[in-house]
Amino acid sequence: MAFWDDNYLKEANRIDSFLENKLSYINEITQPTASETDGVFIDRTIYNSWKIFYHLYIARRDALNEYTKFNQKTLQYQARPALDLYKEAPFQFVGILARLLYEFYFWNYDASTYPDILSSESLERLSRLSNQELWGDQFKWIDKKMATSMLRDIMSSDEFKAIRGISSKIEDFKSEITIHIEESTRLFDEKFGESNKKILESLKNIDNYQNQINDYQSKLEDYKSNYNFTLLSRAFNNLKNSKQIERNSSRIITRVLSGALLIPPVFSFFNHIYSWVSVGEGLSSLTYYLPLLTVEILVFYFMRLYYSEVRNINTQLLQIEHRLSLCEFIQDYIEKKNTDKENKESWNLFESLIFAPIQVTPDNIPSVIDGANAVAELAGKIMSKSKD
Repeated sequence: MAFWDDNYLKEANRIDSFLENKLSYINEITQPTASETDGVFIDRTIYNSWKIFYHLYIARRDALNEYTKFNQKTLQYQARPALDLYKEAPFQFVGILARLLYEFYFWNYDASTYPDILSSESLERLSRLSNQELWGDQFKWIDKKMATSMLRDIMSSDEFKAIRGISSKIEDFKSEITIHIEESTRLFDEKFGESNKKILESLKNIDNYQNQINDYQSKLEDYKSNYNFTLLSRAFNNLKNSKQIERNSSRIITRVLSGALLIPPVFSFFNHIYSWVSVGEGLSSLTYYLPLLTVEILVFYFMRLYYSEVRNINTQLLQIEHRLSLCEFIQDYIEKKNTDKENKESWNLFESLIFAPIQVTPDNIPSVIDGANAVAELAGKIMSKSKD
């Protein structure tokens, strides 16, 4: 628990309020301290000392607790200035303030903020003025002996004794540290040597793995090429199957329409024999024959459309099957094209044939077949060169 805590705040505020009311005239005095009367000097010393202490208590309480431990230990709760003490014994009140400020600024010396009360002149004058009181010699003690007492108290503390014990064992610690450093260095060298050997082995394995990776990469490239050709062939097969289904549907419709063409004449023939429907004579017979003729023409027209569709689909299937055949040696085509730079035009014809759009009608088929012939001639040249 901290010595300077909130429990003292009420008493500190009482003292501050009281001194403000009683000694605030000090702020209006501008003459030097040495020329002041004894009464004014005492009031000014008390007022200024209290204001410094009060500021430390409010704004720097942790530091005040840290750097007044000697007075806390020797005076205990008498180290807390009290208003009643000021009223009864002003010199004892200011003496306690002087002790607290002396210890605080002993550890936190700053010439720019060093209080006037701690100067030898001020302490000597306070000692002379308070000579008649019980605490008359305390100001001389503060000036001459308090620092020595604080140092003696520190040197007799358990912490200082522990430090002295450590200093006496420094040589032993040095020896142990040296041994520990040598042992650590030896272990490090051993571990480093093992790690270095493992790293070299790992580097060798990495080279082997790199060669294996390169082999796998080349194999994957081959697989990729073969897979791409497989996908191309599969695409043509899917297109072929789709066209075959479409052709079969058109064939069925064509056959149905062909059969429907026979229905009107057959019906008319048997109607002439059995007279199912009255035909009439002259112009009145047109009401019978004209609808039959119209139906016959429409059925024939649609049959011709579907027949043409069947022919077109057959043409497209022929082109698809032709491309499927060419896909079987497309791998060799790529290898030969990279080595053969003389027949560039023939290679272009081959590519235009493979990747040309499917012709919807048979009108453009001859030009495509011509391109295939050029490709066939190119393949013959390549095969003859490979034999040589």
